Amino acid sequence: MPLNPALVKPEILYPPVPRQPLTPEEVMRVTEGRHRVWMVLHFTSEYLRETAIMESTLGERFQLQEERVFTENDPVTVALYSRAEGAR
Repeated sequence: MPLNPALVKPEILYPPVPRQPLTPEEVMRVTEGRHRVWMVLHFTSEYLRETAIMESTLGERFQLQEERVFTENDPVTVALYSRAEGAR
């Protein structure tokens, strides 16, 4: 049985290639049809606007299930979002 490509190679939302500004519409487009989304944040202090856009837009259609912050050197946040009940 072949593996689901989405499970083997997750789609990278940000930064996009070619580089372009992140918008709520782009977050919605990329996450459309997905039931779970992993968000990995690194150097968030340098990307406050982008972090706020991702968190607020994901919060409209997904529920935060789990979040962990790893702080060995520079903090890295890993968050799992699942499709909210009744969300389209």
